[in-house]
Amino acid sequence: MIGLDGFRADFLDLYDASNIEALAERGARAERMIPVMPSKTFVNFYSIATGLYPENHGMTENAPYDREARTGFVNPMSAQDPFWWQGEPIWITAEKQGVESAIMFWLGSEVEHDGVRPSIWTPYEHDKPYQERVDEVLAWFDAPSEDMPGLAAVYFDRVDSVAHRNGPENDAVAEAVAEVDGYVGQLVEGLRARGLLETTDIIIVSDHGMAQLSDERIVAVDEWIDFDRVYSRTWEGAGAPARSPRSSCSPKRARKRPSTRPSRPSTIRATRMWSPTRPMRCRPIIISITRPAVRTCWWWRMRAGRLWRRAWSNRRAGSFR
Repeated sequence: MIGLDGFRADFLDLYDASNIEALAERGARAERMIPVMPSKTFVNFYSIATGLYPENHGMTENAPYDREARTGFVNPMSAQDPFWWQGEPIWITAEKQGVESAIMFWLGSEVEHDGVRPSIWTPYEHDKPYQERVDEVLAWFDAPSEDMPGLAAVYFDRVDSVAHRNGPENDAVAEAVAEVDGYVGQLVEGLRARGLLETTDIIIVSDHGMAQLSDERIVAVDEWIDFDRVYSRTWEGAGAPARSPRSSCSPKRARKRPSTRPSRPSTIRATRMWSPTRPMRCRPIIISITRPAVRTCWWWRMRAGRLWRRAWSNRRAGSFR
């Protein structure tokens, strides 16, 4: 199983991805994927792994906050904390049934469930070169047949990272798609060279798509929300890029009532809320090896008016972050 972060369904039509297209021609290609919400990376990749909705597997955000436990998800420590990862991902099911699994960087694969882990797993390394990832995965299949994994999965973030910086319809994204498609081709050819291709099922999935934004679709959120009474962990800290506030804002308790979480001021920084080059995530529309279709989505950019005014002078032509 190959996970391509941020790979929108129609990227197969917009850009050159000959290796993925060849797999689709030999196999099956779905029209699109309807995501669980919010349509974010941690949420959807873990739903794909478990078959569960976020309210059942617990990963409700890329960095969720639990009000009862009064604690938040913190990388990289929480990546191995079973408190945040409920349900049973497919590699655990495989191991329980005697099928060895080898998982590289899939969300949730670092967690032990009931004393069970994948036979091969590794902590996430964002900067690990993609070529090394490919070589390591193929090396799993150099083992004797009885020691080869029956289930293998690998994750690539390349397209998502580039599309967030440049917008989904951009030459840089075309290059990222071609690059990742090349790695998929290497994996296919590596299996072919080992005589394993005809007995291997290859599934390519993605978690979400993206949409171009326009400064003509803006909602000044602070006209509707009193930010002194709202706590949004998603908008705070170094790992807080512009994200939809709807899934992560919680009403603050009235002052006369005891708080259910640590008292923290709501801090929102224009530098993290705004960029003229980053698109907003919309509903994911791909299961690769799929038939892509562009879904009409009307998204209104929700931004606080004061942040808009501070950042307006930095606006450039193009999409928004």
